[in-house]
Amino acid sequence: AFGKNVAFSDDGLAAWYQGDSEEQFGGIIGDGPLEWKQRGAYFEVRIDDVGSDSPDGLGIGVTQTVPCGIRSMPEHIEAIKNSWLVGFDGALWDCRTGTFSDVSWCPKGLRIGDRIGVLISAPSGDMVIFVNGRRRADGPRRLPYLEPL
Repeated sequence: AFGKNVAFSDDGLAAWYQGDSEEQFGGIIGDGPLEWKQRGAYFEVRIDDVGSDSPDGLGIGVTQTVPCGIRSMPEHIEAIKNSWLVGFDGALWDCRTGTFSDVSWCPKGLRIGDRIGVLISAPSGDMVIFVNGRRRADGPRRLPYLEPL
């Protein structure tokens, strides 16, 4: 599932935002759940281009909502049920509280080539954000361990 302002490369491995800075609808959800391993579930994205005119930065995280369960991508990614996200303008989203909280990482400073990793630690279910292999922020805690995300 992806927002109306998202375009993909022919091989489907790269995506980019094609709207203007005032529009949203830039969300992307993977095509299946993360694989749980001994230390947790992990995925990573690489920044290949950056914009400068948006008030927010990248929001990244996980959801329990399967892509086929989304009829159309909402304007704001946190509107997807059962989602946990970190980034934006230095905030984290926890669907259980339905609120944003401050977090120590703001992705506005990301540069081309940066790699952003998301780890859901096992067995705690705590989310950790990495940039270029270095721990940068703690995200929501006690996410569903061993359940599809």
